[in-house]
Amino acid sequence: MGRADADAGENLAFVMVKLVQDLEHYLPQAWDDEERAHILKTIDFVRRTPLAFERENDALGHIGASALVWNPAQHKVLLTVHTVTGERSFFGNHADGSHDLIAKARERVAKEISTTFAETIQLVSGIFDVDVHYVPPHERHGKPVQAHLHYDIMYLFETSERVNMPPAFWFTVPEVQADTSNLQMQRLLTKLANRS
Repeated sequence: MGRADADAGENLAFVMVKLVQDLEHYLPQAWDDEERAHILKTIDFVRRTPLAFERENDALGHIGASALVWNPAQHKVLLTVHTVTGERSFFGNHADGSHDLIAKARERVAKEISTTFAETIQLVSGIFDVDVHYVPPHERHGKPVQAHLHYDIMYLFETSERVNMPPAFWFTVPEVQADTSNLQMQRLLTKLANRS
């Protein structure tokens, strides 16, 4: 093994330890027993899966980084349409080998809205939510993707922006709560409602 390979291995080990530490730090803030279980599953997954950040690891699953964009003055959340389910969704992204999950979450906002808008949103704090969810088999770019798990790390961003930016639109918490049965979305909305 060359020095570059050794350095990359040491860096990955550091990143994985840091993510586990961040998750352990967030654990006491878990909203409920369900989220607590998701955090513990994610910690276990990261500890035992060297390729946790890689999408090619579909047999086991992979880490994802998501952004929830909130306008606290308007009490509204910015949601887009999920590419697989077609439902209203936050901005989710695969890590795809990147270890900077906050940057990956912001990158998804940039991809779906604009780089200019993504640069204006402000990170509120560290981890805002953790969820492990099943992704059914589907096609991506004409190729089959097998069923797998997403270990989703969510970050909350704030903005004062109020304009709709298709495919994303602003919704009040009650509007989305009335229209979704997704347990993670319900938990996120309850957390936002309690911030108001």
